[in-house]
Amino acid sequence: MRTPNAKILLIAIALIAAVAALGLLMRPGLPDGGKNPSGGVQAYLRVQVGDQVWDPIALADGDEYTISQPNGAVNVVRATAGGAVMHSSTCDNQSCIKQGEVTLANRDSRVLGNMIICLPNEVILEVLTPEEAGMEAAQ
Repeated sequence: MRTPNAKILLIAIALIAAVAALGLLMRPGLPDGGKNPSGGVQAYLRVQVGDQVWDPIALADGDEYTISQPNGAVNVVRATAGGAVMHSSTCDNQSCIKQGEVTLANRDSRVLGNMIICLPNEVILEVLTPEEAGMEAAQ
């Protein structure tokens, strides 16, 4: 039987591995830098897995991001024009997929606002404006 401290250590190691893996998977997938035809970034995506929060990434329509965790949990996020949708998940209830697309245009009318949440996999997606992402100067 494991002690509570050993369990916490294993969880911490798993989260660190997930951070490293997600960083490798998410960064290269932006062929056009997430810019719209006018040259400015429309929307950003902030991803949180457990307690780990990644810097916002620019969304480019059609890009896909796979979030793989050491425990076998996998979520696939697909970027859309001005937003994102949870394309697939290994969670049992699939409610994150049923939450549909979140965009800059519809986020004020959604129950979860700018978020898509996969509670079983502890994944939170947030669609942000450039200003909310702290990227207004980067445009």
